[in-house]
Amino acid sequence: MKGIRSERQLVLQAADRLSVRWYLSYDLDKPLPDHSSLSRIRTRYGLSVFRRFFDAIVE
Repeated sequence: MKGIRSERQLVLQAADRLSVRWYLSYDLDKPLPDHSSLSRIRTRYGLSVFRRFFDAIVE
């Protein structure tokens, strides 16, 4: 999933790829968070913590 550079792109990929949903433990009937939720998390916990979280998901 290289090339994902934003929260919006990550959520769009998760909506389209079963492998991403499986990795994130989201069933097909479970709604994904809005990309703005990820932005709020980044603001709340700081960029360094969010970056580790984001990189782990994209890997």
